[in-house]
Amino acid sequence: MGDEIDVINCSLGSIDPAAQYELKEEVEKIIGKGIVMFCAWNDEDYTTWPANFEGVISVKSGEQKSQSEWVWEENKRNHVIFRGTKQRVKWKNNSRIFIGGSSFATALCTRKIVSGMVAGKLKPDYKEISNYLKVNASKVNKIDLEISTLINWNNFYNKIKKVGLYPFFKEMHGFVRFRNELLYEIAWISDFKLSRNVKKSTKEILENCDEEIVIQGGLPNETGDVDTLIVGYLDKASEAQKKDLLNEALEYAILHRLNVFSFLPPDNANKWLSEFTGKDLWLKYPNITY
Repeated sequence: MGDEIDVINCSLGSIDPAAQYELKEEVEKIIGKGIVMFCAWNDEDYTTWPANFEGVISVKSGEQKSQSEWVWEENKRNHVIFRGTKQRVKWKNNSRIFIGGSSFATALCTRKIVSGMVAGKLKPDYKEISNYLKVNASKVNKIDLEISTLINWNNFYNKIKKVGLYPFFKEMHGFVRFRNELLYEIAWISDFKLSRNVKKSTKEILENCDEEIVIQGGLPNETGDVDTLIVGYLDKASEAQKKDLLNEALEYAILHRLNVFSFLPPDNANKWLSEFTGKDLWLKYPNITY
């Protein structure tokens, strides 16, 4: 770095999380020397290194018509968006081709800032340049800064006071390990009657876990004051036992007037939703639409 470099234009990046550990030290050295880095963000919007490092200006591809117009995006990680749609660029052998992407958006961003530096309007300073890009953007987009009003689960925890967990597969381990962080109480945990976990405590089963709850065999006849049953993945177990264990759990919940959060949607979901609603209960499960 003896060339008195002020700016580095980085048109490459990696979406491999391991890359951050390999790049971190070098990027910190570069930033520590007062060099400003402009780095391309992945065109499919995956987290990208080195663009994701603090102190680096991350550039995304946009659809602006002008090459000198940009958008500032405020997110968990701020981005500047320059034109990245297909455009005529100089190529090797003095030819010109049409090509696009965040690499070309990054070049436009770097050109804009370097022009300002050459004219004496900007210094090679990350904070000053970031502020310039934000203040002079044609538009500022704010994304994910607040809980989305489109998600109707914002008050979901208010619906749950005490839960039972079934079965004690690995997806339930997190509930136990972080039991003190939950906004509701775990009253009991059940596993299949023939499971080797039955009658053992969670402290015995899980390494480095101080939470001690004894695992019951089968869903209990007495649910206590539990209001919600959390049901894990039962698809493989259902195949092995040749019966629909999720349906059995839902029947149990209706019999004992329990709400249900299931990791998997049931077959005949509309039928089950109607049954739960008819009993003034709720049934929830992750539902990813196309």
